[in-house]
Amino acid sequence: MAIDAPPHLDPPGEAPVPRNSGRGPIALIVVVGLVLVAIGAVAWLSGSSDDTSSTATAQPTFYGRQVEPARARPDFTLTDVNGQPYDFATETQGQLTFLFFGYTNCPDVCPISMATLTSALSDLNRVGAKVVFVTTDPSRDTPEQLTKFLSAYPVDVVGLTGTVEQLEAAQKAAGVTAAIAEAPDAKGNYTVGHSASMNVYTPDDLQHLSYPAGTVQSEWMQDIPKIAADPSWNAAKGVAVTDAYAGPSTGGNEAVYLTLANGGVDDTLVGVESPNATSGSLHTTDGTTMVESEQITVPSGGSVTMAPGGTHVMLEGLTADVAPGQTVTVVLRFKKAPPLTVQVPVVSFDALAARIGS
Repeated sequence: MAIDAPPHLDPPGEAPVPRNSGRGPIALIVVVGLVLVAIGAVAWLSGSSDDTSSTATAQPTFYGRQVEPARARPDFTLTDVNGQPYDFATETQGQLTFLFFGYTNCPDVCPISMATLTSALSDLNRVGAKVVFVTTDPSRDTPEQLTKFLSAYPVDVVGLTGTVEQLEAAQKAAGVTAAIAEAPDAKGNYTVGHSASMNVYTPDDLQHLSYPAGTVQSEWMQDIPKIAADPSWNAAKGVAVTDAYAGPSTGGNEAVYLTLANGGVDDTLVGVESPNATSGSLHTTDGTTMVESEQITVPSGGSVTMAPGGTHVMLEGLTADVAPGQTVTVVLRFKKAPPLTVQVPVVSFDALAARIGS
């Protein structure tokens, strides 16, 4: 059961979703007086505005509700299914993260919301995104029950539990209405009223969007790439990624191109990895020769643009071939800024060819 809240509003410019489509209400309390987190990321774009461009002149529309002002990634610690403490803010820092509060005995909202999101993430090859499910029914949702419930989904999901007090504190930190369990019936069965919203946190460690129950897979498929392409949302302590794209895989390897824009202090890109590959490396051009590099300097107020025929990130030992329309996850590691997880769309060879020399 989901707690009542204002209905979902269709984003401007998109076809409205029929009201009999099962789109449920959401519960999201916007806390007034949040401290705004200033991210000094500057977006530089190079090349033509073809299908690999990460920005557009018009503001993108979303099926989710925009959270204004953006809410900081919540800070709470609960217990995972292995009995270990899980610090949400630390464990998910700098990563695209989806947070949902629900329970495994939920008859409809929870399994539908989790299935549509994780199916979209799986189809987008977006295995680097974090999905966290926090139970609102700790008495019945044992670690074993959580594990069984979450293992049915196509991507890994972190399951968390805690005391009633800890769970209420976590919901308060996330700005959602605390769950309320109804009185058990004669057989001991009961439902739990809980927030139906899927909260989305981007690498800038802010929540810009909240999605209602009833968001379907096709809507996630449209919105997630737009979320990943926003340069200001994909920033960590002044370092932003724009214009990210990759070519189809060849021989188990794949080249990734992007622009790093630094609105903070001088920093250095010192490494790269990906859950989609066994290893990653940085390649730069030494005259006309491509060489592997241990680091790439990203000066304050400046930018570094990677493009075909020049500097790029190389992913080796891909776990699966990728084709245009899919994505790969790249984790960039800096000397000063925290790791930055970027979801990179794969484009055609023709699109890559158009970038050479641009």
